[in-house]
Amino acid sequence: MRLGWLPAFIFCIAVFIPSRLFENQQNIVSLSITLTLFYLFITIYFIPYNALMPELAQTGRDKLKLSTWLSLAYVLGLIIAAQTPLLADILEKGIHFTRRAHAFQISIGLLSIIAGIFLFIPAYFLDEKECCSGEPAKISFFTSLSHALRNASFRLFLFADFSYFMAIAIIASGMLYYLKVLLGLDEAMGSAVFGSMILVSLLFYPLILYISRFVQKKILISFGLVFLGVIFLAIYFLGKFPMPPKTQIYLFALLASIPVALLGIIPYAVIAEIAQLDGLITNQKKEGMYFAVRNFFYKLGMTAGIMCFTILTLWGKDPGDDLGIRLNGIVGFILCTVAGLSFLFYREKRVVQKINELRKSSEPETKNRES
Repeated sequence: MRLGWLPAFIFCIAVFIPSRLFENQQNIVSLSITLTLFYLFITIYFIPYNALMPELAQTGRDKLKLSTWLSLAYVLGLIIAAQTPLLADILEKGIHFTRRAHAFQISIGLLSIIAGIFLFIPAYFLDEKECCSGEPAKISFFTSLSHALRNASFRLFLFADFSYFMAIAIIASGMLYYLKVLLGLDEAMGSAVFGSMILVSLLFYPLILYISRFVQKKILISFGLVFLGVIFLAIYFLGKFPMPPKTQIYLFALLASIPVALLGIIPYAVIAEIAQLDGLITNQKKEGMYFAVRNFFYKLGMTAGIMCFTILTLWGKDPGDDLGIRLNGIVGFILCTVAGLSFLFYREKRVVQKINELRKSSEPETKNRES
């Protein structure tokens, strides 16, 4: 984390400083380089950051609480970042920039400084020796990767997680088309719709945390994916419901906030349990590998979602010729429903029971070693 935070902060700003403020070949090259380096160093930071979770939260309940706070922090970060245009407007009016792009660059720089400070804090102020008991794995990279991918529970999780991020990428890519092509609304409403979905999802956090006391996490994830699939199916009929277009899109956002809240909290706790059980069984701490693979499938899912949306637009993406946009709903429905039903095969009770048994059996050995 100490290796990654500063370069990630620097290259985040560098992405928005092109060689020239007009289209040219040099900008394409510089953007490719700065984006690649930014994602490299932010990945170097976040894989060990996520790997700390199973150690900071030992019990299943603690994992859920921590994953709730992580999801909340992620949403708040999105909200703060979304204020970039507003901050740029304030700077442009106050300092009278000759180019609006300069106001945006300063705004992004200021927000990046805030982000850099928050990246710095856990890297230097979290006492890992006091809070955690993890030890570096003594097996090779490929052996560790092989162990993770052979884990049946982890493979089920990856399929569900991949499907969710692919679905989110499809919705994010298609929102402007849903507004303009299917509903005949202004594209500018996209920010308001996304903001409403995120803010409403926050309201469900306490309820989800409460329900998770009585309902298995796999049930909540499966329900969230299937419910998201039903919402996707509604995309096919947008513009055809007997209600005003604005009502349709805000109702869509309201309903989507439920699975977004569920799938923003619960998966963190599930992967933490899977990684913790693997470490207890093998005596090799491989949380970093599990979260690294998950991070890879997250990027893979987002890329696949964008590609899927782009390919489907070949069947129509204009008013009156919108079959490709509507087919997004059918594809998303099939993808999420299959993933949700498949995750029901995850043996959560067995995983939790095994963790508790192994932790209890290891406690006397730990006390003897300390003595």
